[in-house]
Amino acid sequence: MLSINSLVKDAESKKLQPFIIKIDIEGFESELFSQNTEWIDRFPVLIIELHDWVRPKEKTSLTFLNAISKLDRDFVYVKENIFSISNKIGSPIST
Repeated sequence: MLSINSLVKDAESKKLQPFIIKIDIEGFESELFSQNTEWIDRFPVLIIELHDWVRPKEKTSLTFLNAISKLDRDFVYVKENIFSISNKIGSPIST
C-alpha cells in the first residue's frame, strides 16, 4: 500500500504537479484524514464522496471536515460528489 504523501513526493521528484484527486473509500474517510493530511493542499481539485449515511453515528466525515476547514478552498456539490477547489489556482502552490 502507498500513502498519498509518497505518491505526491514521487510525482514531484519527476517534476510533475498533482492536480486532481478523487476519493471514494466507502466510509473510511475518518482513517484517511485522521493524520498526515498535508497532501490535501497539494491538489488544486479534490473530489470526495462522504459516507456518513453508510455508517450512521460514526462521524466518518469529521476528520475530513476538520482537515479541509483549515485550508483556503471553495466547495461545489454535484450529486454525491463534493468538489473542493483551491483558491490558489492560478498561483504557485506552496510547499
